[in-house]
Amino acid sequence: CVFWDFGLSHGKGGWSTEGCWQNKTEQGRVVCYCDHLTNFAVLMDIYGQANPLSAADVFALDIISKIGCSLSIAGLSFTLLTAAVFRRFRSSTPQIILIQLSVALLGVLITFLAGIESVDPAAGCIAVAACLHYFLLAGMMWMAVEAFSMYMAFVKVMSTHISRYVLKVSLIAWAVKALCLGLFYSRELQLKPGQSIFFQICWMALTPLYYAFMLPAGLIILFNLVVFILISAITLRKSKKATGPPPPRHKETLQRFRVAITIFVVLGLTWAFGFLAISGARTVFAYLFCIFNSLQGFLIFIFFCVRQKEVRDRW
Repeated sequence: CVFWDFGLSHGKGGWSTEGCWQNKTEQGRVVCYCDHLTNFAVLMDIYGQANPLSAADVFALDIISKIGCSLSIAGLSFTLLTAAVFRRFRSSTPQIILIQLSVALLGVLITFLAGIESVDPAAGCIAVAACLHYFLLAGMMWMAVEAFSMYMAFVKVMSTHISRYVLKVSLIAWAVKALCLGLFYSRELQLKPGQSIFFQICWMALTPLYYAFMLPAGLIILFNLVVFILISAITLRKSKKATGPPPPRHKETLQRFRVAITIFVVLGLTWAFGFLAISGARTVFAYLFCIFNSLQGFLIFIFFCVRQKEVRDRW
C-alpha cells in the first residue's frame, strides 16, 4: 500500500509507504489504510509468489540484518586488526586469502548499513548500488579462491605450485571485477534505485540483477558446494583410516560438525538460502538467509580469532 510522493528524487516522484499500511485481503480485494489524501496504489509482488512476506516479517528481517551486520563489522574489524598487529597471522597464503575476504565482506556490510536506503539523490543511490555490487562479487570471488585453495590442500594428492598465486587471484577478484563493473554501470543497464517490493533501496532492477549478480553468484555457490562435499567426504574417509585409539564418539562428531560449519561459513554457502527463498518456503529461508549471511563476518571472527588459542595467547 503506497502513494505517489512528488517530493522524491528531486521532484521526479516515487512510490512511498509513509502513512499507508495494508489492513487485510478479502475476496481477492486488498484493503489499504492511509492517513493522508494523495494518489494511492497497491504494488503487487511481481514474482507472483503465493505467500509474500508480511510487514511484520519485513520489519523483523530488517532488525535481524542490522544487528547481524553490526556484529559482523565489529568482528571483521578485530580480525583485520589482529592481522595488522601480528605479522604471524598474515604470512601464509590461507591467511592472506582470509584477510582479503574479510576486507570485501567489511565493504559489503558498511555500504549496506550506510547507504542501502539512501535513494536520494539518484546519483548517490547508483554509487551505493555499484559499490555494493562490487564488494559482493569481490567477496564471492574470494570465497571461490578459498574453495580452490581448500581443494588443492585436501583433494589434490600431489601438491601443485602456482607462481605468484596471491597476485593473480587478487587481480581477478579486485581489478578485473572493477573493470567489468565500470563498463556495466557506464552503460546504465536498467539500474533503477528503489525497485524493492517492500521499500525503496539502492539496488539493481531485475534484468541486470539476473545476469550481473545472480548468475555469477549462483555459479560460485555451486562450485563451493561441490568443493565442500569433496572435502567432507575426504575428511570422513581419513577419520575412518586413522590409527590409534579412537576418540569418544561424541567428541569426534562435535569436531566434524565444527569443521563442517567453519568451511560452510567461509565458503559463503549460506547464500544458497537466498536462492531457496521461493514459494511456500520463502519466509523460512528468508530468515535463514538474513541470520546466517549478516553474521558471516562475526562467525569468521569466532572461528579464526576467538577459538584459536595462538591468537588469544598473542593478545
